[in-house]
Amino acid sequence: MTENSTKPRPGETPSGLTAHIIIPPSQLLLVPQPRQQDDYYRCTGFLRTRFNDGSSALGTGTIIVADGNYGILTCAHNVYDAATADHLPRYTVFAPALTSGRLSRAAIAVRPPAIRFPADYGGNATGPKDYAVIRLTPDQVPADWGPFPSMQTIPPTQLSTVQVTGYPADPPNPGDPTPAMYHSRGAGSQIDPEFLLYKASTLYGMSGSPVVRVDPRDGGVPDLASITGVHVGNGSRPDGAYNKAVYLSTGVIQWIAGQMA
Repeated sequence: MTENSTKPRPGETPSGLTAHIIIPPSQLLLVPQPRQQDDYYRCTGFLRTRFNDGSSALGTGTIIVADGNYGILTCAHNVYDAATADHLPRYTVFAPALTSGRLSRAAIAVRPPAIRFPADYGGNATGPKDYAVIRLTPDQVPADWGPFPSMQTIPPTQLSTVQVTGYPADPPNPGDPTPAMYHSRGAGSQIDPEFLLYKASTLYGMSGSPVVRVDPRDGGVPDLASITGVHVGNGSRPDGAYNKAVYLSTGVIQWIAGQMA
């Protein structure tokens, strides 16, 4: 992973990047430098997966905790190798977040069988089974990291606004991330029990990003401690364009937590 000499500034939006889908007036804004402690943004990082044929995929993941166990929550299409019998990649590298022009050096490299996705996923990117978790042992988790977000099934009535946070890819260097983490917000809705839809803008590289509610009662503060969706791509409705996430229902959360045990 390389660093970009041109550091973005808080409030800037990335330019020249390939969109999943940009939905005005939603903007992608740089996440300010996470504090060294007690900042959930530190748990979101850049994910690069190397496949057995030498190709790679770019994405986003988040260190989570469930029942005292740790894992990296992401989407299945970031880690699914369609060319092999077991569909497991060669390895994946996760870099927990720093921003303002540099990535964390505290990278975590993980190989199968720690990489888990539903057996019936089948490579259907943006489908209802497009979620995955990379199991971590306690010694793989940075010693001074935390607190760690958990997963929560949040009723759609409480998701009128959501935030997506992740790492857009850098088009001049397709194998590299941008040097920073960005977030976007938009109106959320649910028309299917398996998906959340939202008018929040995203870019290539943000697949696997955590989706959280934004609580208007707290002045629009995102609930970063409770992840309720995994961003998988763009969707559409007759009344306009949306991005979408796999909704973390009780069943999905139970499966993910079981894979981390």
